[in-house]
Amino acid sequence: MALTEARPPLELTTGDEPVTKPLGAFTRPTSNQGWRSWITTVDHKKIGIMYGATAMVFFALGGLEALLIRAQLAQPNGQVLDPQVYNQMFTM
Repeated sequence: MALTEARPPLELTTGDEPVTKPLGAFTRPTSNQGWRSWITTVDHKKIGIMYGATAMVFFALGGLEALLIRAQLAQPNGQVLDPQVYNQMFTM
């Protein structure tokens, strides 16, 4: 058997009370378009799109680095990359 409590009475307001503005540092950005709306969004669809786009960019960068390493190792004494740059690419 469930115990229930009485619902509190509903308070109706007339809208005559003044609206207080929050401090400027803690307000949400109001930009609805442009790059600022994408950077400051809390919309899960936009965040998912940004996550996927970032994954694709880093996937392409990783593929480019792998291509450069393969080109360096394709033949003996490869001169595609300097030894220092090759070590940096291999470390990434």
